[in-house]
Amino acid sequence: MKLFVAATSASAVTAFQCYECSDQTINDVNPCGTISENDNPVTCESDIGCFGTDVIAFSENYSDGSLEIITRGCVNNTEEVSQGCIYYKAGDTVTDENGDEITIENDSEICSMHCEEDLCNGMNAGGPCVVKESYEFLNSWMVHMQPLYTASANANWANNIDISDDNAAEAGRVDAELARWATQTGSCGKAHFKTDKGYDIHADPNEESIWKNELLQERALDMILNVGPAALESEEFKTYNGLLQQMQAHYSTAKVLIENDYSGDEVDLSQIEEIMYVDAGKGSDDNYEQMRHLWEGWHNTANEQKASYEQFVELSNKGVVSSDMDHPDTGAYWRSWYEDDDFEANMESLWGEVSEIYEKLFVYVRGRMNAHYGEERVAAKEPMPAHIFGNMWAQDWSALYPFVVPHPEAGERPDATDALSGKTEKQMFEMADEFFQGLGLPAMTQTFWNESVIEKQDNMVCHASAWDFFVGDAMSAVEAEGDYRIKQCTVKTHSDFVTVHHEMGHIQYYQNYAAQPIVFRNGANPGFHEAIGDTIALSVNTPAHLTNVGLLSGYEESKEADLNYLMQTALTKIGFLPFGYVTDLWRWKVFSGETKPADYQKSWTELRNQYQGIVPPVERDDGENFDAAAKFHIPNNTPYIRYFVSHILQFQFYEKMCEAAGWNEELYKCTFADSKEAGDLLKQILEPGNSVDANTILESVGIKKMSADSLKKYFEPLIAYLDEANKDYHKDFPSSPSKWMPCAAGKCPPKNDGSNHATTTILSSALLALFALLW
Repeated sequence: MKLFVAATSASAVTAFQCYECSDQTINDVNPCGTISENDNPVTCESDIGCFGTDVIAFSENYSDGSLEIITRGCVNNTEEVSQGCIYYKAGDTVTDENGDEITIENDSEICSMHCEEDLCNGMNAGGPCVVKESYEFLNSWMVHMQPLYTASANANWANNIDISDDNAAEAGRVDAELARWATQTGSCGKAHFKTDKGYDIHADPNEESIWKNELLQERALDMILNVGPAALESEEFKTYNGLLQQMQAHYSTAKVLIENDYSGDEVDLSQIEEIMYVDAGKGSDDNYEQMRHLWEGWHNTANEQKASYEQFVELSNKGVVSSDMDHPDTGAYWRSWYEDDDFEANMESLWGEVSEIYEKLFVYVRGRMNAHYGEERVAAKEPMPAHIFGNMWAQDWSALYPFVVPHPEAGERPDATDALSGKTEKQMFEMADEFFQGLGLPAMTQTFWNESVIEKQDNMVCHASAWDFFVGDAMSAVEAEGDYRIKQCTVKTHSDFVTVHHEMGHIQYYQNYAAQPIVFRNGANPGFHEAIGDTIALSVNTPAHLTNVGLLSGYEESKEADLNYLMQTALTKIGFLPFGYVTDLWRWKVFSGETKPADYQKSWTELRNQYQGIVPPVERDDGENFDAAAKFHIPNNTPYIRYFVSHILQFQFYEKMCEAAGWNEELYKCTFADSKEAGDLLKQILEPGNSVDANTILESVGIKKMSADSLKKYFEPLIAYLDEANKDYHKDFPSSPSKWMPCAAGKCPPKNDGSNHATTTILSSALLALFALLW
């Protein structure tokens, strides 16, 4: 039997040669067999696919000098697998297909498998590189990619719940295997089916096949061939992945030295956020200074990330260009997921729709905080300092509610924290599960309850996240048999109660599109996934729902109380909008080269000044500081514009679900709990996954396009209130770039001595947890 050997990297072998090998009776993922040194190259007699092989080889150098090889092969009815390896030492020479000698740079071990041609057609084939029809390629790709997705999820889950060098190395190794497979099969797809005019494809003659639809085949091929940075050569991809792992680990383990009353303790980000949230709501001079110290300390932890990020950007762009899908840089690759040629312009237009309400909220909050802190700390006509909001990135202003509440006499804001203190973390998740089942949506699986991690563990990444392990049939899985999990350091607060519902919204998306082929198991665009969870949160957060589930008592509804509720919601939703836009606006400029590494800090500061109207509370050094990397999504390389999109879409989805539920009162009061009609509309959004474009799904539920109209309708009473209240304040949004800075630490005149507030000395972790508002 003839064996094609495919090089794993340019530094190893660039030639493709044939070797004789023997049958072996091991299936799926196998250790490498051996090839005798006497086995000689023979002339390749056929050319039936990409590299003539259906194999992905991955070699990992370990500290003891050994090599691990993972291969995949073709299977016939007797479960025979043909495989083999060939070994090279540095300095060896090989002859390429043109007869030229190539010198091997490093010790290399290269493995491959190959089946007889008559076995390599359709679902029984070992890999998509050897099939002749597009629908066979797609079927084979799904079958082979599914276990790789599962392996990647398992490895990364392990590293998220127990951060360690070993777990990070294993996650990197598995992801590298997945990337190499995706890249080489992507190359196959391009070679076989992509033409200058599109794709050379044929409908599957099987009438029951999803691939009888040629347009659906094209959509799947577009996604499969768009591999992005995974197109890097293996050694470069290992470097890329290593940089990503290093930046993630640095962010997740960074700590800040506390001063003042905290006696030199070091605190991590979750503790910092708890402290800042409490301090912002108290607002004494000491609180102001402590928030400034924490803001500066945390942002300074990101300084050493700059060199790694610069190299990371270079490699990411190189991989995207190497993928040969007409994306000039990583930003363009990310934007392509939205299937909108005018995406950048449309995002700027959406910002234009919401900027008016943001600026009204900004003027109001600035006016109130100026009255509280004084001109030297918060100036009446200038940007606001970034540290006063109780949130490290000024993306959530809810901690300022005590200072900006329209009608304090109307009672406390609706908050379920007290009631939740008597429940367990699991009961919070069970309440969320009941909410979704009330809409007619699937229950959480037993695997979910067995495997989710919902309480903080040592060395755990606390950022809440929902996971799909891609268990089940690659072409059409059964949701009840799937493996879906949530990882969350749950705190028994109102905020985390809402977050639980948000994360379970992601799980519902996974369950509802499980019947799609794995290539389509994703949101219609990245903003859809986030919008679903937030749509649910809008309903769960209402006083009516909290009262119905026994978490709120004694809440008296009135116009004044309603305004207070809307203000509470706006501080989170409206206050977030510019940050949701700016984060990727900055990255797009970085990836395109418009912003050079020397200007990373300068660009970040100016964009936040321009759109958010804020300035750093201390001087920043453009050459040394790297404030952007103080936000999780930058070192984690998670695109962020999805959150801006979701903050638009969620109000559109919410309005449509409320209509389906028969709600006919003010939009902001709507709860669609237990409405099967609302659940049916949600299923229309969830079940297609990414098998159709976002606009088609929007139109199917009566939404013509993304628009801020529903958001404005939701906040109508608050907008009217702000128009009247802002007559007392300077109405102009601050110009940018601004040179204004608040008074320096230790030099601000006394204003609030804290006599009307509780002490800011050491707080127990339990008390701090009551006020936690983690993003």
